[in-house]
Amino acid sequence: APRTLKVDRIVLFSGDSDFLPAVQQAKNEGVIVTCWHGSKNHDLTKPHGELLQGVDESFRLTQEIVDECLLDPIDYNVDEED
Repeated sequence: APRTLKVDRIVLFSGDSDFLPAVQQAKNEGVIVTCWHGSKNHDLTKPHGELLQGVDESFRLTQEIVDECLLDPIDYNVDEED
C-alpha cells in the first residue's frame, strides 16, 4: 500500500489562484497554510483575493526579505558600464 505522508504546515510562495484547490484540500486535511506573495498594489505580483481568504496567514514577500535569504545578495543599484 502507498505510504501516506502527513504535514502540519505548508508555505506557499505565490499569489496565483491556480493554487486555490490545493490550498482548500490541504486545509480540509487540517494543514496550516501560509502564503508569501507579492505587492497588493502591483498588477504583476498582486495576490488573488480568494487565495488570500483561503489561507491561514499571508505575508508580503519583499526584495529585502529575499536578499536576506541569499548567501550573496544581488545589488540592483550598481551602475553597469557599457
